[in-house]
Amino acid sequence: MRKIEHIEQQIRELSAREFAELRDWVLEQDWQAWDAQIESDGRAGKLDKVLAEAQADYHAGRSRDCSKDWTLTVSTPTNLLCLRLRSTPMKVELVANLKRQATKILADLHESKEPILITEHGQPSAYLVDAQEYEFMQRRLALLEGLSKGERAILEGRTTSHTQARERMQKWLQDAR
Repeated sequence: MRKIEHIEQQIRELSAREFAELRDWVLEQDWQAWDAQIESDGRAGKLDKVLAEAQADYHAGRSRDCSKDWTLTVSTPTNLLCLRLRSTPMKVELVANLKRQATKILADLHESKEPILITEHGQPSAYLVDAQEYEFMQRRLALLEGLSKGERAILEGRTTSHTQARERMQKWLQDAR
């Protein structure tokens, strides 16, 4: 019996849970190899032709202009990939790197306070954000939502004069006593 036939036989004998674990492991190995190949090809200049074709398509009007929202920078020789969204620098990390270097990545995050885009299988998967920065963003979002509600109320004519507001407040305070 050949080695591969032996492995296939052992796989057939796995429980559903074991098979799912094996499948996930094999897929992760495959994606790590893919990510490593892309990184290697980028460093070796093998993606330069694809980049040139994308730029030509852009200049020929065969693509949508995202330059106001996104810019992509690859710096060599370290091949550091930075994604910018509306002028906000964004470090990008592979999920495999996060698994292997979580402590270092978190230390860098706490120091820089810059969010990190985590990619999985070459696609954006999650954002890693410092806890204090996240709380600040949540407060800012709540404030913006309040302003938006106020602007909507004005546009819909749901407003109250200063005098009416004072009268309602006085009535509310009296009822509360």
